[in-house]
Amino acid sequence: MRYFLFIFFSILLSVVNGQQNYWQQQVNYTINVQLDDVNNTLTGFEQMEYLNNSPDTLGFIYLHLWQNAYKNDRTTFSEQLLHSDRTDFYFSNDDKRGFINQLDIKVNNTPAVFETDSAHIDIIKLLLPTPLAPHSKAIISTPFFVKLPYNFSRGGHAGQSYQITQWYPKAALYDSHGWHPMPYTDQGEFYNDFGDYTVHIALPANYKVGATGLLLSREETTANVLPAAFDNNSNKIKKPFFPKKQVEETTVVASSRKLQTLTYTANNVTDFAWFADKRFIVKADTIQLASHTVKAFCYILPENAELYAHSMQFLKKAVHFYSNQFGDYPYPSVSVVSCPQELFRVTSMEYPMITLMCEETEMELDATIAHEVGHNWLQAILATNERDHAWMDEGFNTFIERKYRQRYYPIDETKAIKGVDFSGLNGAGAHFLLNNLIALHKDQPIDLTSKAYSFNNYGAIVYEKTADWLEQLEKEIGVDAMHRVMQLYFKNYGFKHPQPADLKQVAERVTGKDLSYQFNKIYQTGWLDSSTIKKTTQLKILIPGLDNKHHYINLSPIAGYNSYDKIMIGAVLHNYQLPLQKFQFLVAPLYATGSSKLNGAARIAVNRFTQKQWLETSLSAVSYSINQFETGNNKPLILGMQRIVPSVKLTIYNKDLREKDKWVLQARSFLLKEDLLDFTTITTPTDTFDVLDKKASAYLINQLAVGYENNRILYPYNARLIIDQGSKFIRVGFTGNYFFNYKNGEQGINARFFAGKFVYLTPKTFLSAYETGRYHLNLSAPKGNEDYTFSNYFIGRNEFEGFKSQQVMERDGFFKVGTDLLGNKIGKSDDWIMALNISGNIPDKYNPLSILPVAIPLKFFFDIGTYSEAWQDNAASGRFVYDAGLQLSLLKDGINIYFPLLYSKVYGDYYKSTLGDKRFWKTVSFNINLSALRPNNISRELPL
Repeated sequence: MRYFLFIFFSILLSVVNGQQNYWQQQVNYTINVQLDDVNNTLTGFEQMEYLNNSPDTLGFIYLHLWQNAYKNDRTTFSEQLLHSDRTDFYFSNDDKRGFINQLDIKVNNTPAVFETDSAHIDIIKLLLPTPLAPHSKAIISTPFFVKLPYNFSRGGHAGQSYQITQWYPKAALYDSHGWHPMPYTDQGEFYNDFGDYTVHIALPANYKVGATGLLLSREETTANVLPAAFDNNSNKIKKPFFPKKQVEETTVVASSRKLQTLTYTANNVTDFAWFADKRFIVKADTIQLASHTVKAFCYILPENAELYAHSMQFLKKAVHFYSNQFGDYPYPSVSVVSCPQELFRVTSMEYPMITLMCEETEMELDATIAHEVGHNWLQAILATNERDHAWMDEGFNTFIERKYRQRYYPIDETKAIKGVDFSGLNGAGAHFLLNNLIALHKDQPIDLTSKAYSFNNYGAIVYEKTADWLEQLEKEIGVDAMHRVMQLYFKNYGFKHPQPADLKQVAERVTGKDLSYQFNKIYQTGWLDSSTIKKTTQLKILIPGLDNKHHYINLSPIAGYNSYDKIMIGAVLHNYQLPLQKFQFLVAPLYATGSSKLNGAARIAVNRFTQKQWLETSLSAVSYSINQFETGNNKPLILGMQRIVPSVKLTIYNKDLREKDKWVLQARSFLLKEDLLDFTTITTPTDTFDVLDKKASAYLINQLAVGYENNRILYPYNARLIIDQGSKFIRVGFTGNYFFNYKNGEQGINARFFAGKFVYLTPKTFLSAYETGRYHLNLSAPKGNEDYTFSNYFIGRNEFEGFKSQQVMERDGFFKVGTDLLGNKIGKSDDWIMALNISGNIPDKYNPLSILPVAIPLKFFFDIGTYSEAWQDNAASGRFVYDAGLQLSLLKDGINIYFPLLYSKVYGDYYKSTLGDKRFWKTVSFNINLSALRPNNISRELPL
């Protein structure tokens, strides 16, 4: 018994001591700032009162200069946007970028020096002239100048609409774990000290402003009211004035222009943001809570007036709802600001007492107002470290937002299944993605640093899976207990910086249970509860099944076409869905109206997924017609083919899920049966005549392919080595592609290099050269009859005249011109070839098609190559041949039409001698690239 009491009091003492030893810094700010809406700049002066409540003596303080994140394309912010497949900032002009400078820092009136972080230009290390002892304070002051960027992320400007966030020099947070200097990023938010703010904002009088805190006063003047200086004697900011040095370095608003100075105060907040626009329609109201009255404001742009008609009602509902969940909203004001429509792509973002909304529908606006206002409890008051534990804000908030949605927009389970309804409001798109990531072993744990997440995982895990986990916890402990957990958590840790262990401690205190099993799930991948993933099998007709609750067998009509079968109609029965199943099948019989044949395709595959690998073993079969001949009896002779392909493919992914590179290794065999013409001479007593028939030819092609690709958004590249082997040859081809982005990132120049080698496995003779002719290397892009594995779609595979004969496929040298009617084609080799293909977008200002209402990208192409025979004596062409022209790309490069304008003399001579009149149109070629239509943005992380 005494032992038990000793343990009990030891634990109690440690808890008490832990509470007594808890400390956190406080940083108070007084800032004077003036907006120049001509040059989109801020000129300011800041006084920072830094209170060292820690037990440590500080020799330096880290400061965030987050506007420098927009200074160039070598910042962490720029690199992180590229990881998220965004290039808009990377390719932006200097006038859209921003920075902060003109710092002249003094500490307690003593000039101080600082060091710039070698890796991050938006972090500096302020060296204190005198070490800051525990329980003492330092007064840090500095002027600063900000060039506001275009709003690429959360803040900046769009024209003369201003979203002023992360705009002043800010102290990094110091806690028991040490300093937390962090560069600005778009993925991953903040970790700031609490403090009291007094902010004087000077700007033209015709602007309306919404800001953190309460507006104390507004004064109008015609004089420049620019940042004040620090009074060395009184340790206070003096009346505003404009230092001479800054007059010389800064373009200022004309002194005759009417200005206003707005003074705001905000106490016990972690940040200060403000928004200014001349067009704001301001709605004001009050929200009565049990403890106090809250002033409520909506700042609405005229272009969004209809959308925001009920915004005040939404705001009031949100404050009451979250107050009921956690406890009364403690601040004196709450505001919602609508962003310009050109910024709707920017994510809505919260700051203490104010949030910027960028939504497009009223239902989304209602739910998102609730979500963003809810961050006042979870981000502004329970100020967790969002870089290290983003889920403690975003995931917890999503959990509460779901309750809000269910109350005001309940899901009709008869019409929508969770994970299928892509309305946006119900978050089903992210939840659907989450289930796919988990099933394919591409998910990450809930508790990771923000920078560790891939783009898809950040939304799916931090928001959705965390909310699922909290719902599971609520189911285990009960709704009432969960409500008490949230209220006690907020009561105990409001205006502090809780850690994951603190939430666990509160939950266990309320429930009296050891919840380690549940809380350990935040460090694991995979399903939260494997019992919930048991699926039943259902048949879906016409519309494929999409949700994650069932294994679907889908049945729907399909159609196809080629020149010989004409229109083919049929049905496809398959179980393809997301996530990809371990066992997949597809059967698609097609009746051909032209050939009166039953064609079709079938495929089965077995998949094995791990986080780093995808192993697919498959068997496919296909049958269709490839040629036809007139027999003279009005019944054409149709030639067909059948192909069976066993395949093993291994995809190896980068262990860092943020990266887009992977290796692909594949071995497969093409078992082919092809109809050939069979001429038979029949002799009778009265006559001799030829009979045209067909005979089957069976052969085998083995293929080994090794590829590497990096589908990063900036300068993507890939390389692939393919070795084909037949009974009489080995064919080796290497292809490399590198894309040089320009403009908005989607446009650019692609460089393709090909090198190939052909080797005979039997002695080279005239007969063996003839028999292997279709497998020879070719500078010209192969036509349908050279597609010896039948892996590409051709409208008229064996046509030799008309537009169907002008279809080519991307392989070998990929020239857009050729000499198909020559016995020995120019550029064809049974030894080796090399080629370089360059193609690129023509910028809109030079593209005559840019005036059309539909965007049609016009490109140029240039091909140059050489081949073995060109280096022999008496060669048919020069050692290097070339072509160049214009390329019209449709359906995102799914269809490409090539117009040759320049080419080597040997091609020109051929055209003149063989094509006759109107030969320009006969030189035009086109390519159908079905693989270009795959959803590549998803396939960057998912195996599609």
